[in-house]
Amino acid sequence: MGAGDPDLYKAFCWRFWQLTRSDGAVGVVLPRSALSAAGSAPWRQAILDEGAFDDVTVLKNTKGWVFEDVTPQYTVSLVVL
Repeated sequence: MGAGDPDLYKAFCWRFWQLTRSDGAVGVVLPRSALSAAGSAPWRQAILDEGAFDDVTVLKNTKGWVFEDVTPQYTVSLVVL
């Protein structure tokens, strides 16, 4: 799953990718680190090699507008593969 501390989102990222048909699509909510952390680089590269990032939207949880019970500083990514 790459370098750094193991995070479950990394395993799910790979699994989402494996389960998606060649002509299919999947939309997922991921932590921002899926798009920026060194440990996620192999996954990002695999997606980029296939040209499969259809859409990426980054949301900062300011004042809890995205998720009420999540720290306001937390940033999530809405990713369509």
